[in-house]
Amino acid sequence: MTQRAHSHDEALADLSRAVDDAAAFFAAAADQLCDGHQTARDVISHLVFWHREYVCIVWALATGRRHWFRTGSFASLNAQATQEFRREPLAALAGRLRHRQQQLVKALRRLPDWTIDFPLKQGGQFCTIADRVAAIESHIRSHLSRLQAEDRRRMRELSPAGSLDDLTVERYGFTRSTDWDNGLADLGTRQR
Repeated sequence: MTQRAHSHDEALADLSRAVDDAAAFFAAAADQLCDGHQTARDVISHLVFWHREYVCIVWALATGRRHWFRTGSFASLNAQATQEFRREPLAALAGRLRHRQQQLVKALRRLPDWTIDFPLKQGGQFCTIADRVAAIESHIRSHLSRLQAEDRRRMRELSPAGSLDDLTVERYGFTRSTDWDNGLADLGTRQR
């Protein structure tokens, strides 16, 4: 295996791990969890929307077909994404993100030349595939980090030590304190 192929495999593995981490988080996140700028729904909608675009662009590059790039600002396209997916549960969007990642990996493996420059939208910045894959992974990790930090902050703020609160009920699906006790017993952590 060449060094280039190995680094491409590593880049794809890193991106796939970022997508898996994000999908797992969003599948259990509260819809309105907000990092101060965007809600969890906004972020997962944008990620699914742009992953779909990446797949279409890379397939066009791999097959030599023309791709019609979207027009508009990133803000307007992200608003379009949020609107498009407004009725889908976060868990379903997390599944879509994983599916799009599988498609993206398949398309990227068909491309022998990762030095091809392309934009994401009309008037967008050109970037090589290698750099774009790294940027996508970094972008996902950045969103995930901000939302996870806010989720931890909310959990600390809303959960006095040892109490079961609405956020815990919402996030983990417990409905009564007996469910909580049974859940702890199942984990072997029940205190007597």
